[in-house]
Amino acid sequence: MDPAVINLNEAAQLIEEMGGKVLNPIRIDDTSMFDSIDQPLFAFVDVETTGFTPGEDEIIQLSIVGAKFDGDRILGRKLLYSSYNEPTKEIPELIREMTGISYETVKGQSIDWQEVDLTLRSSVLIVAHNAAFDRAFIEEHSRAAKEMAWGCTMSQIPWDKYPKWGSAKLEFLLFKYGYFYGAHSADIDCHAGVTLLEQSFPGTDESNLQILLDNARRTDVRVAAKGAAFSAKDKLKDRGYSWKGDDKAPEIGQKYWWIEVPMEELRH
Repeated sequence: MDPAVINLNEAAQLIEEMGGKVLNPIRIDDTSMFDSIDQPLFAFVDVETTGFTPGEDEIIQLSIVGAKFDGDRILGRKLLYSSYNEPTKEIPELIREMTGISYETVKGQSIDWQEVDLTLRSSVLIVAHNAAFDRAFIEEHSRAAKEMAWGCTMSQIPWDKYPKWGSAKLEFLLFKYGYFYGAHSADIDCHAGVTLLEQSFPGTDESNLQILLDNARRTDVRVAAKGAAFSAKDKLKDRGYSWKGDDKAPEIGQKYWWIEVPMEELRH
């Protein structure tokens, strides 16, 4: 064997022995056998938006990746829906820099919400990373999103129990698992989220998917911060609250800050 030829596995091992870290790209191709797998699927969703305030800002891209699973194992994945959406207002420079999405990218395009609803209803669970954010935007347009159960890979997997990592951001978590991904777009973020669920929780043999499914079955309660002062908005955001206006709690009012917490937490 030519000594000049590098064995990639040996090189990776050497790099890690020297204190470095080898990162692998996440898999974003569709599984060829996806359609023939006779198992339930969950729908991983992600949105890119013109800003961070539901009711004021707008969706500029929505993607859905379906992942079929058996117990705690993901068997296949496929991009089921993806569309850009032309907003009624200009896309801010910060958002253009973060996402690479410009007005030219979205011009003349719109999300087919009927197709989105059909796609979501083909799943047993809607999943997102920081689901409170995506859910607030999607529920403005989708009846399925309002009626179906949601799971959150950020809040329903106990990353805080592994403080060595120090962050629950999707890109950071995948870095710790040895993965990286490129463009910040909804479809790639969905594939990144599915990749996260394929991993085991750090220091255990339990899959992240199983933890998510167990926690998604629990009873959550929506807590509303009634009459919160405008000056409290940053503190509420830091604590995981979302700004929402709908008809779910008319006695509170049409606009309110809210968070969903496990019933057990309210008992302590």
